[in-house]
Amino acid sequence: MSFPEEFDVFNCPLSGRILIEASAGTGKTWNIGGLYLRLLLEKQLEVKQILVVTFTRAATAELRDRIRGRIAKALSYLNGVDDLADDTFLLELLGRQLETGNTHAELTSRLQLAFESFDQAAIFTIHSFCQRALATTAFSAGVAFTVRTETVDEEMVLEAVQDFWRRHIANGHLSAAFSAWLEKKRVTPEKLMLLLRRHLRKPLAHVLWPDEIGAAGNQDDNPQASGLETAFHEARVCWHTRREEVLEIMMSSSADLNQQRYKPSAIESAFGAFDRLFATGDPLGMVDSVGKTELLTTSKLLASTKKDRTTPKHLFFGLAEKLVIECQQTEADLSMAWMRLLKRFLEETVALLKAKKQEKRVVAFDDMLIDLYKALHNPELPWLPDVLRQQFPAALIDEFQDTDPLQYAIFRSIYGESDLPVFMVGDPKQAIYSFRNADLHTYFAARSEVDYHYTLPENHRSTAGLIEACNTVFSVNSRAFLQSGLDFLPVRNGNRERPELLDLSETESEASLTIWRLPDENGEWIERTKAKERAIEATADEIARLLNASAKGKLTIGEKPVCAGDMAVLVRSHREASMVGNALSRRGIGSVSLSHESVFLSREARELECILAALLSPGSESLLKAALSTEMLGFNAGEMDVLSNDEARLSDCFERFEQYRNSWISNGIGYALRFLMDREGIVKRLLALPDGERRMTNLMHLAELLNRESENNDAPDALLRYLAEKRESDKTGEEEELRLETDRNLVQIMTVHRSKGLEFAFVFCPLLWDGYSRRMPNALEGIEYHDNEKLVIDFREMDKETSQAIKNDQAIETAAESLRLIYVALTRAVYRCYLVAGCYSRSNAKLKTAESQRSLLNWLVAGNGCSPDEWFLWDNRKKEDEIAAGRNAIEEAWKALEGRCRDIVLSDLPENRGVSLTETENGHDTLAAKTFNGRIVSRWRMNSFSGLMRNAVELDESGDHDEYVVAETDGSVVMETAQPELSTIDADDILLFPKGTFAGSCLHAMFENADFTDRESWNTAIESALQQFPQTAEVITVEDGKNSYPDLKAMARRMMEDVLNTLLGDGIVLSSIPNEKRLTELPFCLSEAPVSAKSLNALFKRFDYPVPQLVFDDMNAFLNGFIDLVFEHEGRFYVLDWKSNVLGTNREDYGPAPVAMAMAEHGYHWQYLLYTVALHRFLSLRLPGYDYDRHMGGALYLFIRGVRPQWSNEDGTPSGVFFDKPDRSIIEAIDSLLKPAGMKNRENAP
Repeated sequence: MSFPEEFDVFNCPLSGRILIEASAGTGKTWNIGGLYLRLLLEKQLEVKQILVVTFTRAATAELRDRIRGRIAKALSYLNGVDDLADDTFLLELLGRQLETGNTHAELTSRLQLAFESFDQAAIFTIHSFCQRALATTAFSAGVAFTVRTETVDEEMVLEAVQDFWRRHIANGHLSAAFSAWLEKKRVTPEKLMLLLRRHLRKPLAHVLWPDEIGAAGNQDDNPQASGLETAFHEARVCWHTRREEVLEIMMSSSADLNQQRYKPSAIESAFGAFDRLFATGDPLGMVDSVGKTELLTTSKLLASTKKDRTTPKHLFFGLAEKLVIECQQTEADLSMAWMRLLKRFLEETVALLKAKKQEKRVVAFDDMLIDLYKALHNPELPWLPDVLRQQFPAALIDEFQDTDPLQYAIFRSIYGESDLPVFMVGDPKQAIYSFRNADLHTYFAARSEVDYHYTLPENHRSTAGLIEACNTVFSVNSRAFLQSGLDFLPVRNGNRERPELLDLSETESEASLTIWRLPDENGEWIERTKAKERAIEATADEIARLLNASAKGKLTIGEKPVCAGDMAVLVRSHREASMVGNALSRRGIGSVSLSHESVFLSREARELECILAALLSPGSESLLKAALSTEMLGFNAGEMDVLSNDEARLSDCFERFEQYRNSWISNGIGYALRFLMDREGIVKRLLALPDGERRMTNLMHLAELLNRESENNDAPDALLRYLAEKRESDKTGEEEELRLETDRNLVQIMTVHRSKGLEFAFVFCPLLWDGYSRRMPNALEGIEYHDNEKLVIDFREMDKETSQAIKNDQAIETAAESLRLIYVALTRAVYRCYLVAGCYSRSNAKLKTAESQRSLLNWLVAGNGCSPDEWFLWDNRKKEDEIAAGRNAIEEAWKALEGRCRDIVLSDLPENRGVSLTETENGHDTLAAKTFNGRIVSRWRMNSFSGLMRNAVELDESGDHDEYVVAETDGSVVMETAQPELSTIDADDILLFPKGTFAGSCLHAMFENADFTDRESWNTAIESALQQFPQTAEVITVEDGKNSYPDLKAMARRMMEDVLNTLLGDGIVLSSIPNEKRLTELPFCLSEAPVSAKSLNALFKRFDYPVPQLVFDDMNAFLNGFIDLVFEHEGRFYVLDWKSNVLGTNREDYGPAPVAMAMAEHGYHWQYLLYTVALHRFLSLRLPGYDYDRHMGGALYLFIRGVRPQWSNEDGTPSGVFFDKPDRSIIEAIDSLLKPAGMKNRENAP
C-alpha cells in the first residue's frame, strides 16, 4: 500500500473526502479544533453548519469545550486581551487570514458570532445526529414527531421474541421430532434473542440462506421423522437379539478390514455407541452424532475391506446402514426446517418490533441509525441527502476507526456525491470496540474511497525516550498488527513542553520502558496462575517504592511530587482489576477501579437480586438464608448454624424482611433499600472491606437504576425481573457502566478499553503477556466473515475445509484486536511504562506451552518472518527440541529488542519484597473550600403573578392557579344570602365537589384534557383527572338520617355540560371551539425587566383597576406563568381562566357583585392584565398584520361552580362569568414597563 502524507492543518484542502490517521498522542482533537476554525474563517460557515460527530457523550462534551475554548482564545487575541504567546497555531492562522484580505473587523465579527451562537453548534454523538437528521423529515420518513428515546430496548425485544416463541414453538403444533431436536440443539428464547440482536445490530450484513429453504409454507417445515423411527425400531430389535453374533463376526473379520479404521478399540467404541443409543430408546439420539456407529454399516464395511478379502455380512449391518441413512436424512430435514423457522423468526420479529415501537412511540438508539439509513435510500425522498448537505456543508467525523457499515453508509449517502469537505479522523491501530459492532473492514473500505489520505506524524503525549521505545516494539515485526493494510508508521517527538521527571531514588533503571521477564520455576516455565500473582505483586511493590521515594522528595514531575493519581495499572478484566486492587491494599495504597463493564455484572448486583427475591417471598426460609449469607448482610457459617437452631431469631429475621417488603410496596424501591441498608448496617459492613468504596458505589448505582426503572414499572415482581434480565444481558448502556467510586488522589486501575484517550505519568501493564483468549467462540447459527470488506452472515452448510479457513480468519481477527489493545495500553504513558513479558506454562496438557509461545507479546518481538497461521498453529505435538528452540528464539528476541533501543531495559521480574507505603505518603491533602470573593446580584428573580401577590420570590406559576387565596375565607367569598341545606342540592351538583387547591387542580385537569367538541372524550378526561388528583367528598346526611355518597364523576360531567354549553358573550359557546383553535396551559416567560411595586401600583391606580396594594422589593425579573386557555373565536383571541372558588350555593352568589368582589380580593385583574400582555407579545410575533384592537378578544374568568345555561344575571349575562377587554393603552403601558431597560432606552431615543 502507499503510505499517507504528513498532515498539515494549514495547507490541507477544505474539499472532498479526507482521511487523517492519528496515532496515539498525535493531537487528534487539537487538529479537529484547528480545522473547525479554518472552516469558520475560510469557508465562512456558521457553527450550526459544521457537523462534528463522535461516538460518546463524554467525547462530545470534550470536543465542545476544546473548540469553544479555541474560538474564545482567538477572540481574545483579536480584542487585544491575549498575545497568544503559547498558541502559535492561532497566531499563524489569524495572520494568514489577514494576509489574504480579511479585515480585523471581519474576523472578529465571524468569531464573535460563532462564540455567541455556540449553543447551536452541531457537535453530536452519532445517535443524536441521526435524531436531528430524522427530525428534518419526520413526516416523509414515517417517523413520529415526538418519541421517547431509550438507550436500550431489551424489554421490547424480549417481548417480541417471547411472542414468536408462544405462537410458533410452544403452541404444541410442532412435531415431537422437531420439538425434541430443537431442545437438543438448545434452541431457547434466550438463543433466539441473541440471534435477533445480532440481526438488528448488523442490518447491512449480507445474509446467505441455504438454497433448499424454498417457500416458508413448505410441508417440510415440520418434519415427522417416521422413517427414522421405523429404522431405529428394526435395528434395535435385531441388536437386542443378535448383538453377540454381530460382535463375534466383527472380531473374527477384523483382519480382513482396514486396521487403522477397525482397531479393536474402535470396534468397542462402535458397539458402545449402539448400546447407549438403543438403551435410551430415543431415535433422535443418533441425529447429528452418528460417529462410530457408521463402522457397522454395510457401505463402510465394504469400503474398508482389504483387497481379495471377504466383507463381513449380517442382517444388522444392513439395518444399521438404513438407520444411518435415515438419521442423516432426518438431520438434513430438521436442519432445513430450523433454517426456515429461523428466517421466519427474524423477518416477523423485526416487523413486529418496529410496529410495537411505533405504537408506543419509542425509539432505541440503534433504531435511529437504521431509520436514517432507510430514509436516505428511500426513492420517495431523493431530496433528503441534498437537504442535509445544505444544513451541514462540512463534516468532521472523530474516532472513525470505530465506525460500522451502517454509520459509514449514512455519511457516504449524504456526502458521497459531493465535493464538500468531510474529514474522517481516527487510528485503525486503536480499533478495539468490535463488541460494539465497530468494523475495521469498513474503515479499510472507506480508506480506499477517500480523495486525500494523511497521517499525524508527531506524538505530543510521551517523552522522546518512550516514543522511541514504542516505535521499536511495534517495528520489529513487519506484520505487527497481523492484518493486511494495517502497518505501523513510527512517530517522532512533538513540540509539547512538559515538566521534567526527576528520579533520585535508588532504582536499577530510569528507562522509559522497563520490561520484566517472567521467571522460571525449578528449571521449568512458571505456571500461569503463579505468573499472574508474581507480576501483580511486583507491580504493587514498584508502585509502593515510587510513592515512598516521592514522599521523601526524591521523585518529582517538575516541582510537584509524584502522587498516586499519576499512576495507572491497565488490565483486561474486572477480575484482574480486583486482584491488583487487593495487592495495593495490602501495601496500604488506595486505588480506584474503572472499566466499561456493566454494574449489573458486579457481585453487588448478584447479591441484591438474592436479597430482593427474599423480600418478595418473606415466608421462604431458603431464600431468606441465601440473602442473609451474602456479604451485604454478613452472616457467616457459624451464625447461619445458630440461626437454624434458634426459632425466635429466625422469626425475627422473617419479621424484618416482611417490613422491608411492605416498605417496598408502600414507598417504592428507593425508600425500601435505604431502610434495609440503615437497619442491617450494610454501609458499615461493606466499607470495612478492602474494596468497600467500590462495593458501596456499585450498590448505590444499582439502587439508582432500580429507582429510575420503578418510575416506568413499579410492580416489585416486574422490578426483580428487570434486575434478573439486566444481569443476563450482554448489552451495556452508558449509564450502566461502572462508576468512579472516589475522586481522591489514588492509583487508577482500569481496563485497557476504558483507558483509551487518557494519559498517565506512569503506566503498568503486568498481565499483557497472558495468551489466554477471553473471547468466547460464536456459538450462534450463521458464520460471520468478510468478503471484499463486506460483512457476510452465512447460514449455509459448509465443507470442513471452508469452515476451518473462516474460523482461522476469525481467530486472526480476534488476535489482531488484542494486539491493538496492547498498542493502546503501551501508548498511555507520558514518562514511564512497565511491561511484564515472557513464557509460561499451563496445567492443561493440551495447552502446556502452546498458549504461551503463541502469545501476542511474543509475536511482536519474535514473529517477524513467520506467517500468522504458522505462529498460531503452534501446538504441543512438536518435539521437545522444537519447543526448546522456539522458547530460546523468543528469549533471544526479547534480548535483541533491548539492544535495539537504549530506552528499553529488560530485567528479571523482581521478587516479592512486600514493600509498604510509608505513613507520610499515606496521609491525604487537607482540603478546604475555595473562598468566594465574587458578588451575587440578588435583585435578579424568576417570578410570577402568584409570587408578586404573596411578596414571594423564586416561584414558578404552575398547577392550579387558584392557589393564592385569602386565609380567613379559605379562598371563598360567601355573600350574606340565605344558603340552602346541602341535602336540598342535587347529588350531581358541582357545588358538592370538594374545595381547596387540590380539588381545583383536579377540575382544571378535566378541562385541559377534554376535547370540547367531542362529548365522548369528556368522561375520559374526568376519569383521568380524578385518578391524577384523587378526591374525597363529604358524606351528606339526608332527612331520614341515611348517608348519601356524592358521585364525583356525575358532578364533573354535569359541570362540563353546563360550562361548555353556556353562552358566554360575543356568541362564544366553548363546546364549539375545536382543539386546533385552543392553546392549553400556554407557558410564557417575559424578558428580564426591572419590576417595581411602586410603578405597578401607580399604573393600576391611574387606570382605575381594583388590585390589592403590591408590596415587594424592586427587582430585575423574568415574569413567567401558564395561561389556562387561549382560544380563537371569529378571528379574535381570548384569555380564559378557570376558577374553582366557592362563592356560595345560590345563583345570586355568582352574580356581578360577588364575582367582582372575588376578582378584586384575589388580584385577578392584575393576573389577566399580565396574561393579556403575554398574549399581546405572542401574537405580535406570530400573527402577520396583528392589531390589538382588531385581534384581541379579551379576558374571561369562569367561576365554574356557578356557570350554567339556566343561571343568568338580571341583565341577561351568564352568572359566574367575568369579562373584560382591557384598553389598549393600559396593555401598552404594562408592556413598556416590563421591557428590558435597554429596549426602553432605544424606544425613547430620538
